[in-house]
Amino acid sequence: MSTKMSTKMNTVHSVAESADQLEDGLEYDVSEGEVEGVEGVEGVEEGEIDDSKFETTETIQSGDGTDKKRKRKKNDKLALKKKIKTELEIDQKKKLSLEKPDIVVEYFASKIRQQQKDLSPLELGELYIDESFIKYSGNFQQLRNLDNLSKFIENKFQSFLPKIDNKKIIKKKTPKKQDKIATLLKKKQEQQENQRHFITILSMSAIRTCDVHRATKNLHSIKLIKKNKLKDDLETLSATSSRVLCATPSRMLKILDQASSTLLNEKI
Repeated sequence: MSTKMSTKMNTVHSVAESADQLEDGLEYDVSEGEVEGVEGVEGVEEGEIDDSKFETTETIQSGDGTDKKRKRKKNDKLALKKKIKTELEIDQKKKLSLEKPDIVVEYFASKIRQQQKDLSPLELGELYIDESFIKYSGNFQQLRNLDNLSKFIENKFQSFLPKIDNKKIIKKKTPKKQDKIATLLKKKQEQQENQRHFITILSMSAIRTCDVHRATKNLHSIKLIKKNKLKDDLETLSATSSRVLCATPSRMLKILDQASSTLLNEKI
């Protein structure tokens, strides 16, 4: 018995020495249970590697990356569509001033329908602009900007503007003729006052209104904004010979709502 045990021990010792004598840089003295992830794992046999965790991680990373790329592509497409739509709308608005009245009226009608979806056809009809209110201006070929605004008004609304400079005419005549001409001019001016109409240029901001006012100073335009005292604006409108008003929508509505205002809806 002891002889057999001694023989076995010698055999094990010799095997260990053989392993130690291998100069391959590997450590062969590994105790049982030091291999992580093998002992105690069900369904995994010796020599097999459980790489399900790695596959799952790679799948998630791949999935996230793909989703992000798809989302980015989708956002890029939406941005491109929005840009194209905006450019088309800008181009349409620029060309609108050259269109005939019926096309202009239909354009505004479509915008009203878009903004007032809850209204009935009858209620919408009250908001539509009549075609007779639109004047064709397509034959004015110059660029529509502030520099050419005065030219546009003189070209299209000449009948609205005062035609006679009283002071220049009277100075050229003798005293007797001056009195006669002054009387005639006064009567004509009174007729014009009764029949006068105003060219009103509405801007969405006071800053833009000031820009328009500066561009039309040669037509003696009047600036109507919130910064002015309402009383002063009403007095100016009652006494002015100007026919060009530069205003914001809110200021114009406030003036029209005043009982003492000489400016009437039908005169604009």
